[in-house]
Amino acid sequence: MIKLGVCSVTFRHLSYSEVINLVKQSGLDGIEWGSDVHVPPTEEGKAEEVTLAMQNAGIETLSYGSYYRLGENADHCASFLHVVESAKALGVTVIRIWGGKKNRDQLTDQEYRELIQETLDIADIAKENGMKIAFEFHPNSLTNDCDSAIQLMEDLHHDAVGLYWQVILTQSVEENIANLQRVLPYLINVHVFNYKEKKQQLLDEYDGLVAWKQYVNIVKSDEKEHHFLLEFTKDKLPENFLHDAKVLIDLVR
Repeated sequence: MIKLGVCSVTFRHLSYSEVINLVKQSGLDGIEWGSDVHVPPTEEGKAEEVTLAMQNAGIETLSYGSYYRLGENADHCASFLHVVESAKALGVTVIRIWGGKKNRDQLTDQEYRELIQETLDIADIAKENGMKIAFEFHPNSLTNDCDSAIQLMEDLHHDAVGLYWQVILTQSVEENIANLQRVLPYLINVHVFNYKEKKQQLLDEYDGLVAWKQYVNIVKSDEKEHHFLLEFTKDKLPENFLHDAKVLIDLVR
């Protein structure tokens, strides 16, 4: 099953209720709530408050975009438990995390082993709570490119760990297609955006529509549950988000 949504970080400058109203207007299924602004794990009662508002609006919380980053927590299990509690209150089963601050080739073997162990520890916690963790597919992390991401998945070999995928801006459509096909066995969700000339564009501007038709078809081919999540929008304008939401709905459905 494919569900469609938006990352709340797209509208950090809006209140959570304003984000909910926009998403309800858009026709998307739901929201990935970010832990940085809208649903901090340290703010008691916030997740429950947002969940009630979502239920009243009739839309779904699809995942929790945490800013839990490997290598930053002295007691990583205790820190991650705070994240899990918010995820529980939101009613989600997927928590997005960040794979440290360095690419794999910038880490010593010892540093890498320590991050692997930390991931296994928090993955066990996630699994015990009926959840999975998924790595942001992003530069300056353990999943900065396709090779590193796949190696990480193989080294972890844990059924409660997966990947998000997003376009690598420095690569061609053909290269991104190849990347997506390779990570598909580990894929949980997809971040959706369209950049050209180092600037975010509407989803159907330039070659965006042609490219995303191909990406969508690849993801749909494995017949598993995935969420396509719009991430940011041109000029941060709500009307551009609503445009992209319609384009995404037409693409997937």
